[in-house]
Amino acid sequence: MRYLFLGVMFANFAWIGSLFGQSDSALQSLRRGDFQKAIELLQQEVQNGFNLPESYFHFGLALNGAGEFARAIQQLERYVTLVPDKPDGWLQLGVAYFGQNRFDEASRSFEHSLNLDPAQPVVQKMLGKACFVSGRNELAEHAFTEAANLNPLDWEAPYLLGRFHQSTGNYAKAAEYLEKATSLNPKSARAFAFLGTIYHILEKNAEAAVAFEKAVELNIASGALSFVPHLEYGVYLQRTNRLEQSIEQLKRAAKLNPNSVEAYFEQARSLYRLGRLDEARRVLAEALEHQLQDSRLHFLLGRICYEQGDRACGDKHTALSQQDRDE
Repeated sequence: MRYLFLGVMFANFAWIGSLFGQSDSALQSLRRGDFQKAIELLQQEVQNGFNLPESYFHFGLALNGAGEFARAIQQLERYVTLVPDKPDGWLQLGVAYFGQNRFDEASRSFEHSLNLDPAQPVVQKMLGKACFVSGRNELAEHAFTEAANLNPLDWEAPYLLGRFHQSTGNYAKAAEYLEKATSLNPKSARAFAFLGTIYHILEKNAEAAVAFEKAVELNIASGALSFVPHLEYGVYLQRTNRLEQSIEQLKRAAKLNPNSVEAYFEQARSLYRLGRLDEARRVLAEALEHQLQDSRLHFLLGRICYEQGDRACGDKHTALSQQDRDE
């Protein structure tokens, strides 16, 4: 499933308390989200002998915030060994495992946290994500539902349920939950984008067009930080044979996320269908320059090469497409 559940949730830093005088600067850095500064200060403190359990916790929290999950695991494992009865420690350890794609260990950590305090919608959502990506769909749905029940005003829980049902092919349910998500958060470009995709699958094209236009409008208004609305809209426009318009949206998606295989592939498909083979070939070559190895890229590039009479190129990329499939 494309770009499933992007991002990692972190606890609200407002509750962070002072440990000892020397930590004030580190904790202030954490509250500001200046994780690198917090890491620098906390590392110095640990090296200088401030080995209180809370030192390990805040050090791990800062490392999680900076995306240094392997190092965070070391600190947070120390913390939960010394203080096993604090749900926040297990939550942050689970986040670190999740960031390392160690989903079974992440699930166990989130479950530890929930055993200590069941009323944590953030942890339920993280547990649901970990279960989903490790193929435990029933547990994932249960966790997302628990999160929604714990906080009925949280738009992300129905969003996650909508994405879950989309992935399992229950499109009517997916539409129901994504509609709820957009009603709770009418500024979520992603929710509107995926709702548009679901409407299109359900052959509600008028509703799909409105949802996609809303998604792109919201995304641009927010500074166009997400490639997802442009990608979803671009694919929809391609499927409805508005190829020139689809290329415009897919170009935006690729610019916003140069690591998106889909953005390049779908853009090249639209160009190919328009007979603009040189442009399609350049787009595919650009994707491969980003080391986006995908059998579809090689297959389409091989097909274009053959049509242009470049047999050596065609043979090369056709062979590579088969190699990617075998791997």
